[in-house]
Amino acid sequence: MKKTLFKLAIITLSILALQSCNGVTKEHYSIPPGKDYQLLFEQISKTCGVEDPEIYEMSGTFKPGSYEGYTGTSTFEITLRTSKSVDKMAEYYYNFETGWGSPSEITIYEHTGRGGRKDLAYDEYKEYLFKQSEMPPFSEFENMYKKAIEASGYAEDKCYVQSFKMEKDEDAENTLFMVVQDKDDRKKKATVYFDMKGNVTDTEHEND
Repeated sequence: MKKTLFKLAIITLSILALQSCNGVTKEHYSIPPGKDYQLLFEQISKTCGVEDPEIYEMSGTFKPGSYEGYTGTSTFEITLRTSKSVDKMAEYYYNFETGWGSPSEITIYEHTGRGGRKDLAYDEYKEYLFKQSEMPPFSEFENMYKKAIEASGYAEDKCYVQSFKMEKDEDAENTLFMVVQDKDDRKKKATVYFDMKGNVTDTEHEND
């Protein structure tokens, strides 16, 4: 079944507040190491009460500093199914400078035409969910950053990994990619795709 799904934040979940995550790097000169994402994911899983929760999408970003003395900022965002609800999901956001944002309750839906939408029950979108155990371990991320830069074809000192994202595509196939940004030309970037073993499978360039 091929679908294009969307998500809609409905309410803020104050009951799922998270504490400061000890051990996570505060200042970043590059995209965070995998261990930081691992710590954040473990805290979310513990809060949800699910050891290996079903995930709709997971992403991380890095934005370098725009002036001398400012290292840059990084974020982590994940939408996943919790033990609190059957059909709805929760979205968590973490800024490495300011900490946790307020979690939101998420409804997954699809367009029905003419501006209409259909909210989906769990059984209608579960094939578009994945588990962290299905993707490469966070401990492999540093090696994948290096592979992404190499696959981009850009000089190592002239680019950086801007983001990663893990989701399922319209055919419900696992998709993991990293975006490599050219430092000198903001329009130049490469999207590098990986399989679930952390191997590069394809590279797409933009404005090269």
